[in-house]
Amino acid sequence: MASKIRAWRITGQVHDQVVPTDAGQTLTGTYVYFVTGLGESASVFVEDKVYSVEVVKTAVSHKAKLVDDVRELSEGNFS
Repeated sequence: MASKIRAWRITGQVHDQVVPTDAGQTLTGTYVYFVTGLGESASVFVEDKVYSVEVVKTAVSHKAKLVDDVRELSEGNFS
């Protein structure tokens, strides 16, 4: 069962990163690293042209929920 309370904290940022797209173009942006309340570490890439507090918060919130939900997956009985 997924936990009800979600928490995360930014742990670092690496700016001016260039990543290739499938179309052969490049995007410049920032990797934002974070840790969740369940102890999961992850990151999101935010393109420079949309980098803002609101965009980062939304991206991190979505990814944090995903990694915590995946962490809580289980199947079968544990003894």
